[in-house]
Amino acid sequence: MADARDTGTFEEEPAGGALVRRIGLLAGLGVFALMLASPPPASLEPLAWKALALLALMIIWWITEAIPVAATALLPLVGLPVMGVAKPAD
Repeated sequence: MADARDTGTFEEEPAGGALVRRIGLLAGLGVFALMLASPPPASLEPLAWKALALLALMIIWWITEAIPVAATALLPLVGLPVMGVAKPAD
């Protein structure tokens, strides 16, 4: 028989889940900032390097679920035009 407090609708978060999300949030931003601050490799265009920096941020945030996955997926819509990689219409 189920406990009266058990609703069965939500799973409990692992003990370290909130810590992992915080670390992922900061690590993603740190990697993003470091990549933007460093020069691109010789064989890569500067705009491609900016796009890779955004991709690295997104990968870290997806893995750690620092923010909801759907919100992370929308970052290119804002990030690429702001960084001058793509036009908003593209």
